[in-house]
Amino acid sequence: MAAKYATRERLQLQVKERLAEALAEVQDDLYVILRYIVETYPSYDEPALREIIRRVRPQEEQLMMSQFAQEIIAKGKPHWLDVGRQEGIQTGIQTGIQTGIQTGIHLGEERVLQRQLQRRFGPLPEWVGQKIAAADAESLEIWSDRILDADSLESVFQ
Repeated sequence: MAAKYATRERLQLQVKERLAEALAEVQDDLYVILRYIVETYPSYDEPALREIIRRVRPQEEQLMMSQFAQEIIAKGKPHWLDVGRQEGIQTGIQTGIQTGIQTGIHLGEERVLQRQLQRRFGPLPEWVGQKIAAADAESLEIWSDRILDADSLESVFQ
């Protein structure tokens, strides 16, 4: 059905609907069939392909689009290069932002803890800075709470 009607623009919406329904029933062949359609019919562009994948296997959209982009680029359809590049950039940005935020929060907590300790107990020995720098987020939180009741620097870290 896809091969017969994919080039008829007025029927493409209906074909896409039927195709998604059929592929939901035979999911093992999803990748092969979609690859055939994309390579054969230029009107099935990236948004159309994403729509079908979302309906059949939404959890695999990112992976499948990345695979499609690599294979289509290798076959000489450079407009798919932008799809792969954009997904890579987006993933990199998201990962970098999340990592940066976590690192920034952790460093901020370390700084606040050191400032509080200095204010409460005076100049800090070197071991305190090393202990704080090696600590995880949970330890920093516990130590920050202990400052309020601690009688000594050592009791904060017990």
